[in-house]
Amino acid sequence: MEDIFANRPKKTGQGYIEREGEKIYYESIGEGTAIVFGHGLGGSHAIFFQQVPALAKDYRVITFDQRGFGNSSNINLKHSPHTAAEDMKAVLDHLGVDKAHLVGQSMGGWCMLDFAMNYPERTLSIVFSNSLAGIYQEDIKHFYAIPAPRPPVSSLPLGKHFGLADQFYEKKPEIAYLYLQIGSMCPPAPSDMRKLIRETFYSVKEVNELNQKIPMLFCTGSEDITFPPEWIKKLHELITNSELKVFQGTAHSPYYELPEEYNETIRAFCK
Repeated sequence: MEDIFANRPKKTGQGYIEREGEKIYYESIGEGTAIVFGHGLGGSHAIFFQQVPALAKDYRVITFDQRGFGNSSNINLKHSPHTAAEDMKAVLDHLGVDKAHLVGQSMGGWCMLDFAMNYPERTLSIVFSNSLAGIYQEDIKHFYAIPAPRPPVSSLPLGKHFGLADQFYEKKPEIAYLYLQIGSMCPPAPSDMRKLIRETFYSVKEVNELNQKIPMLFCTGSEDITFPPEWIKKLHELITNSELKVFQGTAHSPYYELPEEYNETIRAFCK
């Protein structure tokens, strides 16, 4: 009889660490070299449900919630990209993980770059997934201007979202709707978080120095209106040894819109 559980990851775990009076939620699935996923402003650990089972067959996949997102508390309102990076370090320490590949989606890219800047010896690689990550020089400062407020998602047709390409909704309306449902289970993001990430910078020079030791991949979607692909391509050009992947027909969430291609991209890069 076929063992239907044969491909299930061998080890799973979830829980909380306590740091600075806050409870930080994490999940750790599978065994082997660690890959840590950091979510974006509208997400939580749950948004990576299409990455975890696929990659946990070969890696130890770790997800966590930043303060004020998902299951993590934010009682003292000390949220920031640096705080998130230090919380992530505490999670890795708790799990006994010395080194990891880092994947930061949008806001999560700031967290991952902060961690790598402070702990390069613990960073195997970084994927900046639709993220500017705070990489800055004077001629791209306009990238960091806070955009005008968009209409509420509730004003859009059912299942449509600014983070998803229109054609994704047309092809997979149920999965597009699930994207909104996952987001609806999170508390509202801290009101100043968008401002905090837009004011957190790392110079091109210091990121290039880091890139000499740590491989970096920039991912983008051809239809992304949050951080347009030409912006991400410019960062790739500035970080001279980095790699670039453009997911055609996707918007701000290629990990969600093209999960199989995205997962294979991550798997290949981490090798």
